[in-house]
Amino acid sequence: MAPTTPRTDKQRLADLLLGQPVEEWIAARRPDTSWEKIAAELTQATQGGIEVTDMTVRRWMTDQLDDIATDTASAGAM
Repeated sequence: MAPTTPRTDKQRLADLLLGQPVEEWIAARRPDTSWEKIAAELTQATQGGIEVTDMTVRRWMTDQLDDIATDTASAGAM
């Protein structure tokens, strides 16, 4: 099922620059890496193409988790 939270232009650009969904890229670094460090690594990995704060990175992942929880709850109701 498609995510219910609209993705931002920065998320879509990050996908292109990373060659994979940015949420997957972030998830591969958590929980061993701080949100602040992940934001800095994202800027480095995209050669400065994506500059976001640690709060933005965290929100992107929270949005994804909210979508998964919503999809799971909807599937259970069927």
